[in-house]
Amino acid sequence: MNGKIGRNDPCPCGSGKKYKKCHGAKETVSINQVLENELLNLQRQIIDFALFNFESELLEDYEFQREMLIILDETEEEFYEFIHKFWFTSFEPLDDGKTIMEYFISQQVLKIKRPRLQEILRSWADPELVAGKIAAVEENHLVIEDTLRQERFTVNLFEMMKDYEKGAYVFAILLPFGENYYPFPNCFDLPHESLAAYEKFVKKEFALSGYEDEKEFLIDYFLELMNHAPEAAEKIEIDAFDWKHDSNRKVAYMFEEEMENIGELRPFIDAGIILWAEFCRRTNKRIQNPSIYVAALQYLMSMVVPTSYSYTQKELAEKYGVSANSISARYNEMFDLLEDEIDKLMLVPLNRKWNLFHKSPLISRLLLC
Repeated sequence: MNGKIGRNDPCPCGSGKKYKKCHGAKETVSINQVLENELLNLQRQIIDFALFNFESELLEDYEFQREMLIILDETEEEFYEFIHKFWFTSFEPLDDGKTIMEYFISQQVLKIKRPRLQEILRSWADPELVAGKIAAVEENHLVIEDTLRQERFTVNLFEMMKDYEKGAYVFAILLPFGENYYPFPNCFDLPHESLAAYEKFVKKEFALSGYEDEKEFLIDYFLELMNHAPEAAEKIEIDAFDWKHDSNRKVAYMFEEEMENIGELRPFIDAGIILWAEFCRRTNKRIQNPSIYVAALQYLMSMVVPTSYSYTQKELAEKYGVSANSISARYNEMFDLLEDEIDKLMLVPLNRKWNLFHKSPLISRLLLC
């Protein structure tokens, strides 16, 4: 009993099993638990280090990033400010080109006695991130298939982490652990019911971005993708409106397609569709040339909300093959008729517009249901 026990020797407990399958396995589990606790502690130290040494840089960058986010309440504000710390620490270079993570590693790695832990910490200088579906769920890890790269990442889960569902869509910053990864700090999942919509959204955003490298795109747009992805599943359905004429519905579809093609934010697309539906309700017009109204609606939206594009009436006339005068006339007609609704829209801050249009009396008035 006092000699060294081989892994393939009978377990001294008398179970009849090999030591590696009995108490040896429990010993391995215990070692892995110790290592996991040390990794989790290191993650906490990294953020403490970032806040202590680079708080002003973190705050300044978050204020910049926040302009691109749609935040509806204080809980969401806290969530994105929290996630930003991990993203900024992992990927954003400071003035000298080094990340906060690299600073932490250089200062801490030689203080660690365990060689395996030193090796793991050094590998964290090259973190990963994913936006993709959960392809498999095992007892203590996930397999995530990244949407853009079609690569699979095996992600170990810390013991206190919640259960995940196969088919859910997740965003995650990942720190290497040999061939696997640990989340930093967690995997943030969206319901599996809208998986296809999330995948389509991420692919489309990449296609519109002009980036050639998928990882570079994910790094630069990680927070925005997390923030805007739910819109892909929550968008207003055009056929849900009570269109009196098919030509009116056609204008809505043409407008939606054009705005999606230029990468407009979903809340602004929906706002345009809602305003158009209200215009149709008030006028009951039959549209002879949908292109004129699509161009006029696009111009109207650029005048009342901070859209990502800016076209003159002349440019829109050339784009749609209509006259600038006809666009001007239809724009003035829509603005005059919808001025009350437009005033409400212009008075609402950007980060509340999505909430406004999905919970306003205008929606109830326009939808079939």
